Amino acid sequence: MTALCRFLRAARRETAQADSVYLERYPLHKQSRRRKPKAS
Repeated sequence: MTALCRFLRAARRETAQADSVYLERYPLHKQSRRRKPKAS
């Protein structure tokens, strides 16, 4: 179980870093995310 927990933590870290980098490179994506819920 500990190995699985470590794997999940590492995956979360990687995804969080990837998301932050993606948002930094494409700030327009943030705005589109905000607009969609308002329109619907």
